[in-house]
Amino acid sequence: MRLYCFCWDESNLIRDRYPHPEFSHCACAPPPPAKTSGSGLRNRTVATMEEPEMQLKGKKVTDKFTESVYVLANEPSVALYRLQEHVRRSLPELAQHKADMQRWEEQSQGAIYTVEYACSAVKNLVDSSVYFRSVEGLLKQAISIRDHMNATAQGHR
Repeated sequence: MRLYCFCWDESNLIRDRYPHPEFSHCACAPPPPAKTSGSGLRNRTVATMEEPEMQLKGKKVTDKFTESVYVLANEPSVALYRLQEHVRRSLPELAQHKADMQRWEEQSQGAIYTVEYACSAVKNLVDSSVYFRSVEGLLKQAISIRDHMNATAQGHR
């Protein structure tokens, strides 16, 4: 039979667990095994849970062990449940945000197209200043011809 020593720290958590038949290293050690006479066999004294301190320590160990097993058994399912609930609550809002963003992207693309078209129109106006000067020269020439024709028409009368 293998005996184990459980040592607690200040927070009542198991600090160490060592296999040691005599527990000579620990303050919670049971008395060393008793020797029997006669057949030469040694009786090992097993720590009994009759003492209140040992019962309390045994209860703490079993409670911590049970709690650890419970947490380990249920933690993944609880985490997945919480994740599912979070997705269920936030998905409609995220879908609405996505639709809003797509609508705003379409509006922005339309506004960008309009601004780019206006910029190209202004650039074309700047580039067409040569043509405007030519038209201005032709208009001045037409006005001078008209004035000349008016002057000659008045002279023939």
